Amino acid sequence: MIHAEVNVKKWAKQFNAQEEQVFKVSEDVLLYVASNLYVKIIDYTPVGNPSLWKFKAPAGYQPGTLKKAWTLDFSNNNKQAIIANDESYAVRVEYGWSSQAPYGMMRKGIAQFPDLLAQAAQRYKF
Repeated sequence: MIHAEVNVKKWAKQFNAQEEQVFKVSEDVLLYVASNLYVKIIDYTPVGNPSLWKFKAPAGYQPGTLKKAWTLDFSNNNKQAIIANDESYAVRVEYGWSSQAPYGMMRKGIAQFPDLLAQAAQRYKF
């Protein structure tokens, strides 16, 4: 016959401590990955160069507007990261409108996600 006893209170205390640690690490990983992805996306965002354009730049055009418009917000108690750009032409640039960023900015950045996650795993030892 095999017999085992479990101290439920002790087990629950250990489980809760480990659960808190997992949530803390997951928040740290999200912050690390999202912040690094945000920086990469900004780096991949072209600064308008009217000499490359087929048409004349609109009146009042300021190079760098698209690059400056990126935002990074955390919501849902830091369980969700949102990287966004509200410039009206951001989607066009993302999908090939710019010869300087033919593969977009977000798509190119998101392709780096596995590497960023691996870096986070190394950094946070999980």
